[in-house]
Amino acid sequence: MKKKNILGLGLGLLMLTSPINPIEKNYKNIAFAENIATSEENTYDSIISEIEDFKKSEIYKNLNEKVKKDFDDLIGNLNEENFTQESYNKISEKISEIKLAEYKKLYKEIKTMIKGNLSDKLKNNFNEIKESYDSVQEYNQNYNNLSILKDKINAYNKELALDRNILKEGIEKNKNLDLADEKKVLDNEDSNLDSVNEAIKSINKKVDDFNEKVRKKAKEEKEKLAKEIEDAIKNHEEVKKDIVYKKSSKEAKDKLEKAFNELKNSQIALKEGKEEDFGKIIDKYNELVNNLDGKIFIDELNALIKYFNENQDKIKDEEKKAKLSKELNSVVDDDQFDSEKLKDLEKRIKDAVNEKPGYLEQKTPKRVTVSRSKNPVVKKSRSFVRTGIGSIAKVAGVLVLAAGGYLYLKKKK
Repeated sequence: MKKKNILGLGLGLLMLTSPINPIEKNYKNIAFAENIATSEENTYDSIISEIEDFKKSEIYKNLNEKVKKDFDDLIGNLNEENFTQESYNKISEKISEIKLAEYKKLYKEIKTMIKGNLSDKLKNNFNEIKESYDSVQEYNQNYNNLSILKDKINAYNKELALDRNILKEGIEKNKNLDLADEKKVLDNEDSNLDSVNEAIKSINKKVDDFNEKVRKKAKEEKEKLAKEIEDAIKNHEEVKKDIVYKKSSKEAKDKLEKAFNELKNSQIALKEGKEEDFGKIIDKYNELVNNLDGKIFIDELNALIKYFNENQDKIKDEEKKAKLSKELNSVVDDDQFDSEKLKDLEKRIKDAVNEKPGYLEQKTPKRVTVSRSKNPVVKKSRSFVRTGIGSIAKVAGVLVLAAGGYLYLKKKK
């Protein structure tokens, strides 16, 4: 009700500023002025009352200044002494003439407002009002109905324009959805308010369906990330038991431990619903695991074992050969045996190979076979999908769903 009152007030102000066309005499519909000469009510008091009521009306207020002046000149210095039946007739007929002109003007104006996009109800309301009238009562009723109808049409057109803009915005901001049917409604100038609102509801339904798919996918992605993080955390102790980790440098181990702490923190953040690039954190951890520099140590150790096996016959000092063989076979199990010690062993083996004492048969060192723990297999370039959207009320802002999300339009009550 409040909305209607505001619209009514606005239209009233509009009428105050509307110019009126010059009036042509037309007595076709001045039925209520007939038999004036014989009426007992044609008194000075009655014409004064009629003049006062007319000047208080919106019709008079909307007259242009020339018509107002002509009317005031007609009244002149009318008083009870110079009042005659003729002056009554002229004034009364002039008022009826002005009312008729305003009635036809209003009727014609509303007729131009009856378009294809208007609701059937408003069209029917107009068709029920006659272009002419046969009595004072019919004039008052028809003019009042025309004024009300004008207010309703203006309010309807205002809401239609607003909803068409909402529909247009929804189509423009949701180009990845199939909105061909809704676009037809927008492009059709005769689309009325009901059809526009149905198109808006249709877009919202498609947005709901899309968002549900996004939420489902996001949930699956979150569960997948949680599983990958959990597996990596559980496997960390196995990584530390692996020969590759044990033979890695302190710097490489420190970097891996830092990444592991970030991984544990990301597990908490994911459970709390925080938005982070969890995939990047997992990738960083696994990259450090897969690139531990202990692998270089293992490669160098195997190369040294191969060299020893191929050249051990050249070591003539059997005691030295046995000692070097034992030391070489113990490298894997010795956590303190680092790259520097391996380089020292390599030097001593090569020095022994180049010596020429007597030959004694010696046990051949076995090639080191590293039993590595299985590192977590993680796909690259994953990203966390954000979720969440709410419907937008008629005057609310637009909420957008994550990247590639879709606009919610107003929800009709």
